[in-house]
Amino acid sequence: MARRKKELGIFEMLMELPWWVGVIFAGLAYIFIGIIVPSMWAGNPILKGLTGLCSPVAGFAVFVCLLASGISAIRSQKNRPLSSGRAAREYVPNREYVPVRPVTVPAADIDVKCPQCKSVLVAPADMAGQTVTCEGCRHVFEIQKPRLKMPDATKFYFPNKLAGNFSDALLHELEWKRFELLVEGYFAFSGWTTRPNRVGADGGVDVHLFRPDQQKAAAVVQCKAWNAYTVGVKPVRELFGVMAADGVPEGFFVTTGEYTVEARSFAAGKPMTLIDGRDLLKRLESLPAEAQADLYARVTAGDYTTPTCPQCGIKMVRREAGKGRAVGSEFWGCPKYPRCRQTFQMKKEAD
Repeated sequence: MARRKKELGIFEMLMELPWWVGVIFAGLAYIFIGIIVPSMWAGNPILKGLTGLCSPVAGFAVFVCLLASGISAIRSQKNRPLSSGRAAREYVPNREYVPVRPVTVPAADIDVKCPQCKSVLVAPADMAGQTVTCEGCRHVFEIQKPRLKMPDATKFYFPNKLAGNFSDALLHELEWKRFELLVEGYFAFSGWTTRPNRVGADGGVDVHLFRPDQQKAAAVVQCKAWNAYTVGVKPVRELFGVMAADGVPEGFFVTTGEYTVEARSFAAGKPMTLIDGRDLLKRLESLPAEAQADLYARVTAGDYTTPTCPQCGIKMVRREAGKGRAVGSEFWGCPKYPRCRQTFQMKKEAD
């Protein structure tokens, strides 16, 4: 995802990390500030008078760490798929893009929409006629049998007209959000059940992938719409760390550009697949013609070049720097400024 990272404080950083990291930091803060520091200062006549402050400072540090740990735990619970007792594998509220299921998805899976909150659930077809409870609004409803539906005539295209749809130039034009939708759509048409992350901090993962009849994510995907930069070993190592922390067996890293030699060397021998721009184009061209046409139409609908604010989920606007070293230069800014100060640099035009 092409976004400019902001400097994070310790509290925000702990909220983005797994909850147990905050607990460890709380214990370390108590041991170091509450026990080690007073014992070190006890023999110093100058610092001895300050030992009384160590206890309240240690307590405050422990409180902050545990608070961040609690927030992290709550966020991780919200991002989990539904439990098996609810007979549904996925809950995606207010989703911008719901890919059409390809022919490779088993016919035993049906999409179920909650009649109250319109959330999309996925359930086995043999549960038709049974009563379930929506995890989002707690509404109780009966799963109806799927109706036979005639194919949409607008999805049939001539194969010859599809050859030039996906190109390297198009990948470079796509803003980061549309690029994530493209990558998610590819995996959806490849037979995976997908669940994208919500707007905001993604924790190093943009899309979760699920196998049929599995409750836990079988793979995670990180997307980087980087045209001017080469993906180095650091983001690849971070994705592998997320996989290890969450117990996910497989990972995909997708970029519009290329990877460094160090990044590919790190991923070699690990359950990770690095997909660059050329490899992604080949994978897209391997999809059925109807799937290519449908995915292309969805990704390029409307304004697909103006970046989306990663915090607010709305299109950004052009702004001009009024001070600093870059006075007069243009950049992308959030329309909700000053409440949201998210900015992006303008993409450089190709020579």
